[in-house]
Amino acid sequence: MKVQSAQWLAIGLTPLTILLLLLHAEHYNIRLQIPAAHFILCAGISSLGAALALIVGLVAHRVRDVRILLLSLAFFAAAGFSVVHGLFTSDVLVKFPSPGRGWTHVVGFGLAATLLVASGFDLPDRMKGTLLRGRRTCYVCLFALIVAAIWVVLRLPDPRLGGDALAANYGSPYLRALAMWGIPAGTIGLLAVALHRNIQDYRLAQLPLQGAIVSGLLLLIVGQIGLAASPVWHLSWWLYHVLVFFGFVTILLGVVAQLGRGTTLADSFQALFAQGTMEKLERSYNDVIIALITSVEARDPYTQGHSARVSLLATLIGEEMRLSPERLRILHQAALLHDVGKIGVRDAILHKPDRLSDDEYSIIKDHPRKGEMVLRRIPALAPMLGGVRSHHERWDGRGYPDGLRGESIPLEGRIIAVADVFDALTSGRPYRPARSFDETTVEIRKGAGSAFDPRIAEAFERVLPVYQAQLQRSPHLASEAWTD
Repeated sequence: MKVQSAQWLAIGLTPLTILLLLLHAEHYNIRLQIPAAHFILCAGISSLGAALALIVGLVAHRVRDVRILLLSLAFFAAAGFSVVHGLFTSDVLVKFPSPGRGWTHVVGFGLAATLLVASGFDLPDRMKGTLLRGRRTCYVCLFALIVAAIWVVLRLPDPRLGGDALAANYGSPYLRALAMWGIPAGTIGLLAVALHRNIQDYRLAQLPLQGAIVSGLLLLIVGQIGLAASPVWHLSWWLYHVLVFFGFVTILLGVVAQLGRGTTLADSFQALFAQGTMEKLERSYNDVIIALITSVEARDPYTQGHSARVSLLATLIGEEMRLSPERLRILHQAALLHDVGKIGVRDAILHKPDRLSDDEYSIIKDHPRKGEMVLRRIPALAPMLGGVRSHHERWDGRGYPDGLRGESIPLEGRIIAVADVFDALTSGRPYRPARSFDETTVEIRKGAGSAFDPRIAEAFERVLPVYQAQLQRSPHLASEAWTD
């Protein structure tokens, strides 16, 4: 994540620095009035936006997801108004004294940013149904707005936007100020909201497509700053168009790259709009994690559902303790893989219906260390090592394999310990019946300060009702565990 953050910082600060230098050093910010180049650049922006709108729109139609539909409409709005912007470039197709009617880009990207932010909200079911049933109408209405923009361009004087280019006869000073700064500022604010949401989600799930969208949004935001502050036809004004072009290129390349990762575009875009921490984390699993989970569950039937329940409860505890998105992802995956060391335990021990002998129990007790050894061979899973190795350590130092105590035990291990014991006690075994949630909660409470970190035990009790509600919604997980 640090590497990715550095890349984003470079993507955002490099063009912003160039823009500020151009605006500050006017002798470098030369005027280049090349209408044909502007027309071609706008055509490229429109084509890229249209391609994204089409791809995302087809996905939305297939999966019937209103949030993906809104994303498609956002790209359609940007592409459509860019068409108008390019068509009316002076001295190419028309002879108007205009650099492409700059307000069309402002309005188009303002509308696109609004739709983009709306796509991040979980709309009411009734509104979702209305939008999905009327999705063709949505595109028709947006197309009508684009046609209306063409009519306005033909009928009204030129309200050019840029640092020195508003027509003197265009409305009041307040209207000119709104057009020059208000709408672009609103667009930048909306894009920043979308950027923040995508960064937070990327920190949690680290989806490559989401990373590409973050990079594209950074370029679009800097571009909007350039549009508001730059004089028409000057280098800083050209920089705006170039940044918008490459912003769309970056997002489109992310979509294309996703096709080569073995997942469908439908799955990829649905993952972008996953609701809730657990769903987002589940969408982030890679082939290695899935293979390891499958291997463990194939060896030990008891672990089928156990690992999923432990990871769910541990993640809820982590959320309650306000862990960062990166730490939540590590915790979730460590909990999911906490029993991976059982791959190296003999079937006769794993499947024994009676209590284990002392020697057999000592072999089982070695599974945290073996789990760490398995994961150590996979560099991408290195952050999970501490949680996997230490999930049987005790707060008082009487656990295994290392006898760690207190806060010397990795936080992930302390959290998984509570979730693991709770699920173990509430799940039936051949040699003992499952305990109720209430009975097990009392056991966890008694163990606070000796077996468990007291803060984690308290957080566990606070999230237990949420955990129970999650099990109710997931009967395949609750079949063994929920005996209340």
